[in-house]
Amino acid sequence: MDSEQRSFWAQVKVQDSGCWLWAGRVRTGRKAGFGMFSGRYAHRVAWELVMGPIPPGRSLVHGCPNRHCVRPDHLVLLRSSVAQRLDGAWSYERAL
Repeated sequence: MDSEQRSFWAQVKVQDSGCWLWAGRVRTGRKAGFGMFSGRYAHRVAWELVMGPIPPGRSLVHGCPNRHCVRPDHLVLLRSSVAQRLDGAWSYERAL
C-alpha cells in the first residue's frame, strides 16, 4: 500500500452500523456532503481501490442513506443515465 492509499484509509472510520464513514474533507455547495480526497469523490476512490476501475458509462450511487459512507458494498454501480435520474435521492432503494 502506497502513502496515498494509507492517507486515504486513515480517514475512513468503520462504524458498528457497517458503514465506513469518510472523516476527511467534505464537499460544500452543490453535491454537499460527499467526501473528497485529492480532488475526487471519496466513495469513488474507495470503490477503485477495492473493486477496480469504474467502467465508462457507469456511475456509483449510495445504497445506504449516508453520503459519508465509502464502503464499496454499500455502493451500487449503475448506468450513468440511471444514476442521473437518481441524483439527489438519499439512496437508490428509496428512489426506485
